[in-house]
Amino acid sequence: MKPTPKKGNQPQSQNQIQQQLTVTKHYQGVIPPPEMMEQFKNIDPSFPDRILKMAENEGSHRRELAKSVTFKSFILDFSGIISGIAVVGGVIWLCYEFVKRGYATQAASLGIAVLVGLAVVFVTRKQPKNLNNGNGK
Repeated sequence: MKPTPKKGNQPQSQNQIQQQLTVTKHYQGVIPPPEMMEQFKNIDPSFPDRILKMAENEGSHRRELAKSVTFKSFILDFSGIISGIAVVGGVIWLCYEFVKRGYATQAASLGIAVLVGLAVVFVTRKQPKNLNNGNGK
């Protein structure tokens, strides 16, 4: 005698389609939303405080990094200007010495070469590095 299947134990047919639903939640930013913080608190009561402390530390680190980059950029630009002034002053002095000793042609050649070099440096420095097809982004 063959046992009859009960209602809950019906054999699955080969044509039956199985569906699965996956729900994901995500957030953008440093601090998760309050619902997620509550779930973290259920896991470990210290998690929300630790997450907030981590976010505060990250913010402080980013601000310090921005200050450092800004200061170093200023120092680099300033030292470039001072170096440029020193080089131009040196070349002017050298041209003066050439002219004073009777080498006016060499002084003019040196002066023109330095002026062209400086013009190239200043013109190429002022151009944007990436034009992005003119879309302004």
